[in-house]
Amino acid sequence: MLPSDGTLERRSLSGVFVRLTVADSFTQADVNQGRLRYVHRDRQHSSHDQFVLQLSGGVNTTAHVDVVSAAVTVWNSGLTVTQGGRAVLTGDVLNVVGVDGSTPHSQLIFHVTTHPRLGHVGLNNDSDVSQFTQADLDDRRVFYAQTTPVTGSDVTDSFRFKVVDVSGGSAVAEGEFEIAVKRAVDRRPVLEVNVPVTVIEGYRTRLTRDNLLAVLPAPATATDVVYSVVEPPRHGQLLMAGRRVVESFKQSDIDEDKLEYRSDGSDNSMMDYFLFTLSTDTAAASSHRPLFFSILIQPVTKIPPTIVRVQTPQHVVPLGTDRSGFILSSHDLKATHPLFDSRDVVYQLRTRPRHGYLEHLRSRRPIRRKFSQKDVDDKKIAFVLNEQTTTVTNDSFTFRVVDLNRNYVDNLRYVTRTHTQAG
Repeated sequence: MLPSDGTLERRSLSGVFVRLTVADSFTQADVNQGRLRYVHRDRQHSSHDQFVLQLSGGVNTTAHVDVVSAAVTVWNSGLTVTQGGRAVLTGDVLNVVGVDGSTPHSQLIFHVTTHPRLGHVGLNNDSDVSQFTQADLDDRRVFYAQTTPVTGSDVTDSFRFKVVDVSGGSAVAEGEFEIAVKRAVDRRPVLEVNVPVTVIEGYRTRLTRDNLLAVLPAPATATDVVYSVVEPPRHGQLLMAGRRVVESFKQSDIDEDKLEYRSDGSDNSMMDYFLFTLSTDTAAASSHRPLFFSILIQPVTKIPPTIVRVQTPQHVVPLGTDRSGFILSSHDLKATHPLFDSRDVVYQLRTRPRHGYLEHLRSRRPIRRKFSQKDVDDKKIAFVLNEQTTTVTNDSFTFRVVDLNRNYVDNLRYVTRTHTQAG
């Protein structure tokens, strides 16, 4: 929209001012270097004019420019701030251009005549001011803070002002600065899974993503979710790699099976819990209130392990360095328990083999006392034959299977038969 009481003109390279019409354009550099002017027509009762333009610089924005008869232009494109946020006012959004072209910016003073209703205008460290200069705007010292709580859709705020030229002592312009208050986007993590874990009294269990799972809202700027412990468990401990968790743990720790709860056996109600808040690894903002995670504690059971399978191995295999024997697997030897995982179901040797020995393949050490069902499942246990193996050798070892509650099944025998010729 063109001015109604004057004309907008831009100086050409030859120094001649040319009138601008609808669809013509000019740049911020034209304004800063004094190549743009407003020519006011001599009307007796007209001291104020206005034109509307479209700003472009990646995003199109409509700006209102107020003009007074003293040939002063107020560049006023408004501001956008998030709810509860703060934004800086610069010369790009509020700027006085004109007067005689030589007035120092420190002498162009903006007086706030009507203050914002949803926040305040600040200067440097002052939270609420009634005036500032064009030089303050140029140096990014002026800000708007949105402080009054608002809910629902986006709203608007504004303040009215008049501009005074100190050298002339009179008001040279006035206007209203509009502020769009946008609804803040919640970037806090969201707890999607919160399922209690069950543990045997006095023992431990892992916390997995089936128990606790927090996710980041899209688009995510952080890489991990942090669980900050507000109140630790009362009847046990959270453990990370065997060490007590005091302050926090991450979702990645849960996903990588690093987090455990260990009961200390002190609870008669068969219940424990801990409180936590959620945040990210790049921000301090957390969930508003602590969240609750329940731990169900089962009393010590008298149920012994179940022997599923004890079978003679079929094939002798080379074990390296001129050794041979059998690798035990769950197809040969398997015991289970309804309340414990395989690492807590333990084989205790009662008698050892006569023509060989048991070895842990990872440590390469003979087994003297015990190994777990998990060791067997992972094929880490081998029956190594002695070098003096005869043509047909029957051998065995006896054992018992024990759980964490010291319930056991006893008098079990594992038998091997070899059909290899001694070398």
